[in-house]
Amino acid sequence: MTTPDYSADIAGPTATQFERLNNLAQQLHGAELGVARAEEALAKAKERVVDISEHQLVELMEEMGLEDFTTSSGFKAKLGTKIFASIPKSKLTEALKWLDDHNEGGLIKTQLIAKFSRGKIHDARKLANDLITQGIDASASEAVHPQTLGAWARRQLEEGIDIPLDLFGVHRRRSVKVST
Repeated sequence: MTTPDYSADIAGPTATQFERLNNLAQQLHGAELGVARAEEALAKAKERVVDISEHQLVELMEEMGLEDFTTSSGFKAKLGTKIFASIPKSKLTEALKWLDDHNEGGLIKTQLIAKFSRGKIHDARKLANDLITQGIDASASEAVHPQTLGAWARRQLEEGIDIPLDLFGVHRRRSVKVST
């Protein structure tokens, strides 16, 4: 028995449809190029902001001995210092021990990571001890969130408390903020 050929009954795409398809593909390509150009322009603008606010203005204001000033058009510029911190992976154990030894262990957060196969949602909801006893691949790690660490380091330094800066990856960045 042969299968009947119905291909003659199926209408193919029209020339109008192909023209519309072609136009839409070209519009998409143009839109994607526009996004790429805009992202590149945004990246360059951000680099310019950093160069002016963290280098050029900082250097000139420090050279002039100014902490703040008001421009002729009324903008207020203020020189400040930002504190950043991020524990290097190679110093994590030592840094966590230092925090514990100096009654700052509350900064440390423990994260439990468990891997489940599809359909094991009920197992995922059990306590960490249950996960381990069931043989589910789980791991726990300790860390301090960089923003929490930065805020803590800033408070310590403001209060004159000596902390090991290299252990916590603490660095200062001078910058100028301009406001109206």
